[in-house]
Amino acid sequence: MLEKRSGQPERPTPETEPEVASFIAFLNQLFDALAVSLTRYAARVSRDKGSLSRYLNGRRIAPKDFVDELLRQVADLTGSPVTDHVRIHAHQLRLEALRVRNASQHELEQLRESLGAAERELHLANVRERALLRAVEAAEEQTRQAEKRYRQLESDWATAHYTSGSSELDLYAQPDGADELRDEIRGLKAELEALRIELSRAQALKHDAEEQCLRLEARLLAAEAALKAERAGARDKAAAAELQVAHPEDADPDVFHRIVAAVNAANNLADTLHAVVEGAVRELGFDAVGLSLVRHDGDLVMAAVWKTEEHDMGGPSGLLGKVGSRASWDRLLGACDHWGTLRFLPHDRGWAVGSDVPVLTGDGPLPTHADDWHPQDMLFAPMYNADGDLIGVLSVDRPRSGKRSGEWTRETLERFALQASLTIGNARLRAETERTLSRLEREHEALRSSEESFRQAFEYGPTAMAITELRGDAMGQLTRVNDALCRLLGQPRAVLRQQRFADLVHPDDLELFRRISAEAGRADLRLTRRDGGYQRVRLRNSIVADAAEGPRFLMTVVEDMDEWKHGQLVAPGTPDPDHTMNRQ
Repeated sequence: MLEKRSGQPERPTPETEPEVASFIAFLNQLFDALAVSLTRYAARVSRDKGSLSRYLNGRRIAPKDFVDELLRQVADLTGSPVTDHVRIHAHQLRLEALRVRNASQHELEQLRESLGAAERELHLANVRERALLRAVEAAEEQTRQAEKRYRQLESDWATAHYTSGSSELDLYAQPDGADELRDEIRGLKAELEALRIELSRAQALKHDAEEQCLRLEARLLAAEAALKAERAGARDKAAAAELQVAHPEDADPDVFHRIVAAVNAANNLADTLHAVVEGAVRELGFDAVGLSLVRHDGDLVMAAVWKTEEHDMGGPSGLLGKVGSRASWDRLLGACDHWGTLRFLPHDRGWAVGSDVPVLTGDGPLPTHADDWHPQDMLFAPMYNADGDLIGVLSVDRPRSGKRSGEWTRETLERFALQASLTIGNARLRAETERTLSRLEREHEALRSSEESFRQAFEYGPTAMAITELRGDAMGQLTRVNDALCRLLGQPRAVLRQQRFADLVHPDDLELFRRISAEAGRADLRLTRRDGGYQRVRLRNSIVADAAEGPRFLMTVVEDMDEWKHGQLVAPGTPDPDHTMNRQ
């Protein structure tokens, strides 16, 4: 409506909804504060004067940017900035007015705001995750450095004790400063564990934020499609009225919105599949609906079925789990008439239905008119992913109108199949992600348990053992030794770990040691003790290999041979433990 002679917009009528009246009163209060005519204001902000008049008199609900622009104009005039309280109050008034005047648009805007907030939350979660990852890496490096200093301290102490010429070595004595350094390492490890726990929480929050964004995005797409359909229906009321006469169930403008909302509300893949078939039955006017999904081998399995009434054994529910080959389905769909993206198979082409394809056909009256539904007619809605690959087929049967589906129902079924394919794809992706995360967590837990069991067995076992590096510059270096080996040779762990295994071998046994050092063999030889003597031992080697890079470590079991007074030395690499050779 145009402005009055005074140049001011027409005020809302008394019968205007209370929520709309409150919002319009607020807008007009702001506009009156500008003390300018509507014509001049329209020229100032480069807007259509007719649209501004409709915003201010309540014929149309003003968009958000118009409200923000009006608030800025008043702030510039008064010299006082708009407070957050005023801005939030203005937007709340607008949303309430929009809710009572245009519920679909209101829902759409709410979803957009929620999605924006979820995206911001996801961004913060990503930032926090990256920060925690850096903190964990820094804490790990600090811990490694502290442990390195501790090992160096222990090594220096052991070397000093060794060079002092002391005849006895106290394995339980500690160097000066060891207690403080151990306390520092414990503190660093506690801090590292806390950071890892916080990182796990941050990653869980990030995962939840990603899930929330996916759900809101799906709901927003559905709401946008529903609003588009609603506007299209409003532009063609005559066609809708005609369809109402022929197919009363087809002309409900809220059908698509309801059915998609129900599907998007499902929490997992199974609930999503059931929501799809149930919604098609309840809202689209069919007596029975089935959903076949493409398996990993390409064949299709009937994953969900719904019908209006309870059925006996052998009814539609008996089709659950039935598998049809991809070739049979391709032949069936290829014989159908194309109704847009839908596929319709008339009853007289039953020859195209393979014996392995589960189909929803049943009893019913024979047609008396050309557009009547025949009991053996079939209608399919193929579903594809974003790459154009078939992911499933929606099969519908027996329209409750008794007629072949009209244009409105076909379009709605097409759009619903498209939305269902997106939702099912997201649900399958979530299910696969959850299964993968669960499997990785189980494998990680098993690995941790296995590593801890090995560490306990290695460190505290009664048998002397050592692990030697087989690659790089550290080849031959002792990387791990256990307490039993330290006791056997009378040398502390720090001293042993600074040597190569060959450094411990008697010079006359070196050639024998070298022959077995790169293979899973065994031999009897002598190792140097702390007191300068030699310990007669039997070595048993096992190679620890990496599937990608080959041998990595050599694990050696060291057995004390002193009690074997009359035994014989075992030849290197001999598989038979009884095969021996003369001692050196």
